[in-house]
Amino acid sequence: TEAYCRHRLVTMFGDQASQWNLRWSPTDHQGPLVVSAIENEWLREIQTIFSGRLQRLRSVQPYLMTAFNAHYKALARRSCWFVAYEPGRLAICLLHNGQWKTIANRRADDSWQDRLPSLLDHESQLIAMDEECREVMVHAPGIRKLTDVEAGYYNFRLLEFASDPAISQADSSHYLMALDDMRHHA
Repeated sequence: TEAYCRHRLVTMFGDQASQWNLRWSPTDHQGPLVVSAIENEWLREIQTIFSGRLQRLRSVQPYLMTAFNAHYKALARRSCWFVAYEPGRLAICLLHNGQWKTIANRRADDSWQDRLPSLLDHESQLIAMDEECREVMVHAPGIRKLTDVEAGYYNFRLLEFASDPAISQADSSHYLMALDDMRHHA
């Protein structure tokens, strides 16, 4: 699996990808595979920052992985769009029976909620979907209501994120990974 993942990344990003630290989602041999990568030098620097401190670095994860894991029970075995918002970025993912179908990373400005239906339409056209998917699960810490999303074709659901009461809802997206770790290892 690692050789295949590395080959695909080198094909897409060039020789620098041969030096990246890789992680991939578990899958059967025919199933979809989600791969994340970080430059080994950057990972060593992060580890150096935490060495000798009281806080222990347990893992370095992409935001999408942490957001998905925070809502795993709500998303398992579902067919839906999963949208993860962080300031300036949107991850737009399609799940079919809980299996990854596609992941797209898009810029997000202040009008992202208003543009979300057209972004989903665009992604649907790019992947030439066999079946329509109308259910949309949205992870957006700091957002209490999807105010600008028009009701209509898509059924939007804002996923609740249980954050630490000492951290404001608006600030919780900045601490999502640490909060996820606290929740799973407390």
